[in-house]
Amino acid sequence: MDKGKEPGGAWLEKLTGAHSPPASDIFWAALGAFAGMASLSYLDQHLVRRGLTRLTIGPTAAIAVILTASPKAPVAAKWNIFVAHMGAAIASIAALALFGPGWLARAVGVAASVAFMQFTGSLHPPAAGLALLFVDSATHQSLGWRYVVFPGLAAALVLVLVTEAVSLLRRSFS
Repeated sequence: MDKGKEPGGAWLEKLTGAHSPPASDIFWAALGAFAGMASLSYLDQHLVRRGLTRLTIGPTAAIAVILTASPKAPVAAKWNIFVAHMGAAIASIAALALFGPGWLARAVGVAASVAFMQFTGSLHPPAAGLALLFVDSATHQSLGWRYVVFPGLAAALVLVLVTEAVSLLRRSFS
């Protein structure tokens, strides 16, 4: 009996998701993620010595996954990455300024980020994580408006450049 014809088969197929990609796709995705995160971590060593905040934060790991494992997905579009991160950072700064630290600023920051992404057509889920991080982190709050550029946009730029380099390398081996 066909999997889709079995009782619950369609549901089970949706639950298990897509099949694994070819081994070469897995290799290049892992290499891109490694190169991107290694680059950010290397930069972190120099930034921390100078008293600056790290680039390796939760949202940047999520960007690395999206850029390397599903580079053709709409959420991997460069417009989405940069515009969504900028909007989410601004939304979180405004939410904290209006409501102070706490649950309301968290909720408003993320909700405003979602609204901004929907309005601008720049859906990129890791940006909402950037908004939440600002409201919850005194280190990031101390950056004030600089948070719009650093660490979100700066880390995203590094990841985009590194993953593009890995993509060029992959094409040269194809």
